[in-house]
Amino acid sequence: MNKNFLLVAASAAALAFAGTAVSADLSNVTLATVGVTETAPYAIANVATGTLRGDVTLGVEYDSPIPSGNNILVTVKLTNAVFGEAFTISDIDLLDGAGVPIVGQQRTISDGGAVGDNFVTFLASGTASGLVHSIDFNDKLIEFTAGAVPTIAVETKTEFGTPIEGGSANFGAAKAATLVKYDDLVSVDVTAGEKAILALSDTNIFSQFDTSKSPVGTTSTVATLGNIDVNLNDVYLPSLQSPGLYNLTTTEVDEGDVSSIAFTYTGVNGGSTGITLAPAGPILTAGLSPANDIYTANVTATLSGSVAKANSDYTVNVRVNFVDYPTFQSGAKPLASIRRDGVTAEVPWVASATLANNNLTKSTIRVANKGGEAAAVYAEYVTSANRPAGTSTVVGRGVPVEIGSVAAGSDLQITSSALTTALGEFGRGNIVVTVEANADDITVNNRIVYADGRVEETPVILID
Repeated sequence: MNKNFLLVAASAAALAFAGTAVSADLSNVTLATVGVTETAPYAIANVATGTLRGDVTLGVEYDSPIPSGNNILVTVKLTNAVFGEAFTISDIDLLDGAGVPIVGQQRTISDGGAVGDNFVTFLASGTASGLVHSIDFNDKLIEFTAGAVPTIAVETKTEFGTPIEGGSANFGAAKAATLVKYDDLVSVDVTAGEKAILALSDTNIFSQFDTSKSPVGTTSTVATLGNIDVNLNDVYLPSLQSPGLYNLTTTEVDEGDVSSIAFTYTGVNGGSTGITLAPAGPILTAGLSPANDIYTANVTATLSGSVAKANSDYTVNVRVNFVDYPTFQSGAKPLASIRRDGVTAEVPWVASATLANNNLTKSTIRVANKGGEAAAVYAEYVTSANRPAGTSTVVGRGVPVEIGSVAAGSDLQITSSALTTALGEFGRGNIVVTVEANADDITVNNRIVYADGRVEETPVILID
């Protein structure tokens, strides 16, 4: 009879305790550095497959304090991590409302806590009077795989297993473990600008930007094609302790780790084309902005000389050179394009003078001008074939050559001989013709005269 009564009493006590609203909030959850002397730079790319280490500092606060005379089970659980050193009873402290350790507290490890475990459970109690407001744990070493985000949880129960409540948290610094992969060391953002338009002008032959049609802020010789931001991510740099094992630190990669930055562009660009893109590099400190932005700048196209400027699409590749780490390449990022105002048409299958004489088939491009003013005409080839060995073209793709002028109310016949003189021996290919005039005033036709006397003339569709 007495035995049954005691069991009922124990159950009633557990229920009474469980009815008290108690929740545990984790505070002071940090992952600190472990001091290790490193004599040589480590390769950051290798850290993605290593194991990281860090010291845990942990505090738990209860919003409804627990009577210190009660026995409680306190369990610390890790996810994606294990303990790098064993727990002892001195690693836990029950604290009163003033944050002072309770005198006479009793602690013992009931389960876990060994090296390689991911949990530890303490059986703890204070003196017969007073309240447990919080619990502190001494710094403990944990180990986790690079790329995984470790979490920590504290679970509190009565000694009979009734939950009191608990809490969980991420390690703020340990989130950097997901960023130690080399590809995440740098981020490059490129924002393309608006299309830049080269101005119509007989005298300037497309050597200036049209400020009325190009992006806002464009001058006659400078246009913005986009913006580049090179950012160092919030990467906490691990320190090598032994092969495959790294200690997490609070040291972040910064501008001092970067030796230079350089930019590589695709598209018509260079001194002979009269179009120069900037920035080019190598650059180290110019354009520095807030903390982790190591470089931010506009990409500008500057015109020079009187050569007719070409249509072109542009991309940029950003190269970041580090002092101790491999070079970072961003890959091609699109920028705005440069386009000529006026009329552009691509004429397919045009024969050079040599080819026309050999097969008695002649190509003639006819440009008609219905407008009231004369307009300059330019040509360039975009494909060429059957060039005799040892010959070379005068100009290449993307560089237009003035081939004549079409008078108002008249037309211009561009013969195979005229094209060969202007462009060199291109054999057979596609020719792009550009006319400095309004599209409504211009038509372009392709006329082919065959050996048997047949004449074939087809209109050519104008392109952007």
